[in-house]
Amino acid sequence: MAKILQDHRVDYLAVAVADEGVALRNAGITANIMIMNPEMSTFRTLFQYNLEPEVYSFRLLDALIHAAKKECIANFPIHIKLDTGTTNGGRWVMVLNIGTNMRPPTPRKKMALR
Repeated sequence: MAKILQDHRVDYLAVAVADEGVALRNAGITANIMIMNPEMSTFRTLFQYNLEPEVYSFRLLDALIHAAKKECIANFPIHIKLDTGTTNGGRWVMVLNIGTNMRPPTPRKKMALR
């Protein structure tokens, strides 16, 4: 499925954890891949495979910045998750794309089921 989506030029693929992103990279997927639930123990993997984390807390952001500095990584794209409140029985979140090797940042809304 990822190959078909890549061939149709989707902006992003999204997976839950870094290992799933690595599997896509090893299968030849070159499209942008967002990691929805990055763990601090996988930061080096994110950098190595150019996997873009969704940052959902200041604690995670601080740890990511520290890891990037330690690895001499600059201008690494991330996605900042902002909870904008509850509406229509679901929780709306906004993910801001921030980075240098992509199109201009575009706010995107998605429905997160909780």
